[in-house]
Amino acid sequence: MRATPDVIIKQNNRMRATPDVIIKQNNRMRATPDVIIKQNNRMRETLAVIIKQNNRMRATPDVIIKQNNRMRESLAVIIKQKNRMRESLAVIIKQKNRMRESLAVIIKEKNRMRESLAVIIKEKKRMRESLDVIIK
Repeated sequence: MRATPDVIIKQNNRMRATPDVIIKQNNRMRATPDVIIKQNNRMRETLAVIIKQNNRMRATPDVIIKQNNRMRESLAVIIKQKNRMRESLAVIIKQKNRMRESLAVIIKEKNRMRESLAVIIKEKKRMRESLDVIIK
């Protein structure tokens, strides 16, 4: 089977079209510097991320200082609470002492009342004796 002249011309035209394909491929090769620049920019971005992380690591002393200050503040709160507890204990002790003093006052009054009752009983006995003397 022989190829007709039209088929040969088409194949010839396809062969002639190949320089365009070569130019496109060449242009693609020329476009690679953009790819290289993009990759370089990506590398710079990742380097910037690493630098930021490094700076964050450097910033940790501030975080440590803040945490240390928080610890000091919480310790100060604990000390204040302890002092309040001591003060309330002192108040309780003072109240207890006042209660003891008032109890002592009550006991003294009770003793005075006993003494006065004893005096009344003695006077009552004297009155009976004097009444017995009057009756006799």
